[in-house]
Formats: sequence, C-alpha cells, structure tokens
Amino acid sequence: MALPDELISLILEPALTISDHSFADNWSNTSPFAEYSESTSAYLLVCKSWLRVATPLLYGVVVLRSAAQTKALARALKGNPDLGSFVKKLRIEGGYGLAMHTVLQLSPKITDLYLSLDIYASDKTEGLCKGLPLVNPRRLILQHSRDKQQTNKQFDMLFKVLPKIIRKWSNLTTLGIPVLWEFTMAFTNLRTLVKSLNRVQRIEKIALPYCNRDIRCAVQWLHDCPIREIRILTPTSSARVEETIHDAELRALVKYSTIPEAPTSVEGPSTEIIPSLNPFFVPLANEALQTRDQVWSRVLSFAMPPAELVNRQENKAGGVSLLLVCRDFYVSLAHLYKDVVIRRLDHVLKLAQVLEAHPALGAEIRFLRSDLYHLSYGGPSDSDSDSDSDSDILLPPSAPPSTSDIASALQTILSRVPNITEIDFLIERYSWSSNLRITWDAFVALASCAGSSLRWISVSIRVDAADMEHLALGRSSPADVFGKLTAVSKLHWKSSVEFPADAELAGRLPSLEELDVEEAHKSFWTVFEAPQLRRLTIRSAYKFTFPSRAFFQTHVITDLCIPADAYERLGKHERRNVLVLCPDLAALRLTWTSLSFAMGPPPALQLGASSVAENLEVLDYQCGTVFFRSEKKNTTEWTKALTNLPLESIPKLTEIRVEGIKWPSTQHEIARSEWVRASEALAKSNVALVDGSGKKWRSRLKTNGRKPS
Repeated sequence: MALPDELISLILEPALTISDHSFADNWSNTSPFAEYSESTSAYLLVCKSWLRVATPLLYGVVVLRSAAQTKALARALKGNPDLGSFVKKLRIEGGYGLAMHTVLQLSPKITDLYLSLDIYASDKTEGLCKGLPLVNPRRLILQHSRDKQQTNKQFDMLFKVLPKIIRKWSNLTTLGIPVLWEFTMAFTNLRTLVKSLNRVQRIEKIALPYCNRDIRCAVQWLHDCPIREIRILTPTSSARVEETIHDAELRALVKYSTIPEAPTSVEGPSTEIIPSLNPFFVPLANEALQTRDQVWSRVLSFAMPPAELVNRQENKAGGVSLLLVCRDFYVSLAHLYKDVVIRRLDHVLKLAQVLEAHPALGAEIRFLRSDLYHLSYGGPSDSDSDSDSDSDILLPPSAPPSTSDIASALQTILSRVPNITEIDFLIERYSWSSNLRITWDAFVALASCAGSSLRWISVSIRVDAADMEHLALGRSSPADVFGKLTAVSKLHWKSSVEFPADAELAGRLPSLEELDVEEAHKSFWTVFEAPQLRRLTIRSAYKFTFPSRAFFQTHVITDLCIPADAYERLGKHERRNVLVLCPDLAALRLTWTSLSFAMGPPPALQLGASSVAENLEVLDYQCGTVFFRSEKKNTTEWTKALTNLPLESIPKLTEIRVEGIKWPSTQHEIARSEWVRASEALAKSNVALVDGSGKKWRSRLKTNGRKPS
C-alpha cells in the first residue's frame, strides 16, 4: 500500500527545505551555503511518487552560487517551464551571466529575493539587469559586505538600474539590510539604494542582523515609509535593545529573539513537597552496612564527574559538600580522589600528606594530572590566592615549598597509587603553563607501584645528582624500571637523563604503541624495546637526539612525526634517511615549531638510494594555520612542490595534508585559488589534498571546462 502524498511530503520536507534563517543570512563572512554537500536531488530518483512530491520542495528555495549552477537551472527551466512556478525564494550571490535572465523570466512566482551586490569585474550582470524587472517579490534581502568594493563596469551597470527596478515592485513591503560599515563604498551604495524606496512609501518591515546603530540609520533612510516592524535577525537581549534605541515608540516596533541564559545555579527542591508520613524514615536503615555503603557509593558516583583542567571558580566546593551531608555520604570520598588535578605546588605537599594519613585513598586514584600556572618547578606557591578551594582543608605550609620538598612529596605520591591508569605532568595549554617535573627515583617508584596498571604516561624527569649516582651504581636498572611498565600503550617523555651504557640489557614494553619524545639523551633509545611500537613523535629540533639505526632495526615504525628542519638534515645522509630507516612507514608528518617557522617550499622528499617509498600513504605538513596568509609566493611555492612530487615513486600515496590550507568559498575565489588547481591535479593521480581538519576539495560544476564554480 502506497503512502499518501501528504505523508511523503512531511517525511521529505526536513531533508529538502532550507531554513529561512540560512536563506536570509546577509551578515556572515562566509555564505552558509559555501560548504560542499551532496545534492539533495538524489531523493527525487528513489521512485516516481518521491519525484512527484519532492520536486516542489526541491525548487521551493533556490540558491545560486556560480555561473555554472545558473546555466544548469536555466536549462532545467527551459526544458520544463512548469518547474519555474515552484520557485518561491531565490538567493543570488553574484552576477552569473545571461542565464540569470532566463531563470528570472521563467520564475514568475518569486516572493523572496536575496541579492548580493558583491560584484567583481569578472562577473556578468547583464542577465540580472534584464531579468529583475520581470519579477515582483514581497521581500528583498540585500547583501553588500565588500568594504573595499572597487568600482567596475559590471557593478555600475547593475547599480544604475537597480533603484528604478525595485521602485516598480508593487508587492515589495519587506527589506533586509546588511551590516552597515560607515566610510566605505558599500555604505554609500546601500544608502543611495535604500533611500530611493522613500519615493514609493511601501516598506513596512525592515530586517537587520544586529541590534546596533544600523537600526537608526535604516529608519532615517526610510523616514517616509510606514514602518510597522523592525526585525533583529540574531539573538539579543532586552537590555541591549533599550541601550541602543532610546525612542520608546521606535523600540515598540522591534521584534527579536533573546539570548538563552545559562542557568546560574541548580534550583533546590520545591518547598511544597508533601511531608513524609514518617519523618524519622532513614533510607536503607534495615540493610547491612556494607550494602548501604555500596548503594550510596554507586548513587554518589554520578554526582562527582571527573575534575576539569580549568578551575571553575563558581564550582569551588565541588564534591566536598556532598561528603558533609551525612555519615553515609562520606563513602563518596573515594570518588573524589578518582581524578586528581594538581593546580598549585603546595597541592603536591597536601596530597602527599593525605595519602600518608589515609593510604587506602591512593588505591582510588585513576588519573593524576597537573595544571600549573606561572610556576616553574620549585617556584613560590600561590597558596594565598584561591584559599577556599577544595584542597585547602589542610593548612598550607608556612613557607613556599622547596624543590626538595616537592621532589620528596611527589615520590611519596607516586609510590602510593597502585591502580593509577593515567599520569599527565606535561600539560602546556598556554604559554604561562608550567610542567611538573619529577626525579628519576620518583619514576622508579611509580613503575614499581603501578607498572601493571598504567596505560598512559606523560612525564618530565629532571636531572638530579643523586639520581645519576644511583644509576651509575646500578641501584635502579633502567631495563628493570621500563620492564615493569607492562601495560603502558602511550609514553610521552621529556628528560635529558643519561643512562649507563649496557648493550645487553633492555627493558621490554610489550604494550607500547605510541612514543612521544620531547627531549631525550641518546642513551634513552637503548634502554627499552617495544615490539608493538608503531607511532613515533619527535617534537624538538633543538634538543634533538634521533634514534639509533639499531632502534629502527628492532622496531617497525609506520607513523613518524618529526620537525621539518631535522628531517632535512637527516636526509643528507643515506644511513640516517628517514624513509630508508623506516621502510614500512605509512605516514610521514613534518612539523614546524614556534622556533622554526615554515619558510619557502616544503622539504624535498628524501627517497634514498632505492628511489621508492613503497608503503608511504600519508604526507602531513603541520606548518600552522597562518603561514599561507602572509605572502602569496608561499602558496605558489608549496602548490608547485606538491604537484611535482615523484608520485610514481610513492605508489600507495593517497593523502597530502597541509594544515594552513583554507578552501575558497565563492566562485571568484575558486577561480583564483592555487590550492584548488593543485588539488585537481593531484586528484588525477588518486591523491587527495586535504586541509588541517582532513577536508578535501570537491570539484564544483564547471562552465565550458574552464571556470570552476
């Protein structure tokens, strides 16, 4: 049994219709339709009933963003003139040639027209000039964002006839005005155009993007029109409206949606709750103490989410307040210590004191992270500030903690966390962040205590004279220490600790899959072996110690991330060539650090004597997001280098990722984009050029095989 057309229409409508908010968007820097998406016209091909029902929905709102799209629509309307009667809203984002005349001529029922005045010299506005007199919309939405609009023949041709045309639209009662930028040609053009509507005195509603002085400008320009409504298209507040519009009569005309306010606090229970028939009722009073504790512990675990790295001042009490409700709620203490974030140096001392006084709490810690600000290792404490936070139950030390105090406290902590799964002391989210550094003895204590439970380690180990003496005397064999880390899958290492030379001993890390090295002594590469290691990241080119040849012979690296200048230096020597040392490499990622900005073209691909990289699939250039915005020659050099890659020597290459790519969004930008041309050239060899987010360029409809759109 077939569904009635009405039901099919309701089913397909969400997929085929365009919201009026998006259609009328004349304030965004980039068109809401700039992103590539698969055509919804595919729904029409499912069956005849879907074709019949979906066709009016598909043509109800039409968005034209290129000359090629306009020509395609003109051909469709010529082939079936009935389609034009379905077009109710038309958004035109450029000139688009003579085909616009055909589109407007065959779309007699247009009620809403969006017209962009951002006209380039390469646009053709003759079709618009001929076609606009043939329609009579109720709403006109103008867009003119080019603050550096240069006069050109095509723009002048359109702007000369446009005031005369819109004055003849007898149905026009609503006008959408874009953001007004004073002292620009766009502002002058819009003022001339809008003021011309005073002659006919038809405009009753105006719409503007924001609640600002643009409202007063628009009302002054249309002073002879019977304005009944002023619509603000983006959310605002009543206070903002009162601040902007002082005239009460004018303010009464304003319609807007308010900005949703975030709840400031959780409302307490209503006081109207019916009192209990038994005021002395105690939940689970007849259950065994162990059962009661298990139930409350489970319930309260949902009220204690993981600690956030950003210390939110409004949530200082956190989970501590729950512990103070009653004796039964104290069982949630274990959940409070599941995820610990160290925000100040004195927190290290306090945590060590707690674990010494209550050893059982150490077994509850699963995540231990640092989030220090403005403080280096052993620096002064900021305990005077934020003194009412959770961790200030214990009194702070009378003097700032010393380096030795912190080192001793860290060793105490790391020797009492047998079930910890993640430790991250290398959080550097901002330039003022500071690492929390530990000693080698503390790392030894951590491996001995939690080696079988740790999954992720991120630590900075400082060079200490006592540690070096212990290493030299063989009191803590590096092989034994690393060998205890049986469950670690990711290790982030930063240390210049020198290990004793011992070629016969190497600790085995059976689960290690990813190694991230920020700083290391050359002896580091000899003290362990990791049969499952596949991804290797080397961050610094200035504290750079590349792994030995023996390291690569015993490890199959398939994903390598390395500073670009270090890669270039290594490529000069056959024995240290990355692609020679890593024949199974599938992904090569080159980085540019803050001390080594990308300059000129990317490093040449060093293939070595074999002249082939059989397994390389991904080239990833992490050169930053602003590099290509400075000089056009940078883009030219890079696109030339990428299109000239010896693809025949990289048979499996499928993706080239460049972090700084910004794909064009308009027909004019696409026609001039070197990235688009490079992408289309590489696509012929089945290689995708993608931006930092992994988005590749999708070819647009073209006109005569020349201009992309």
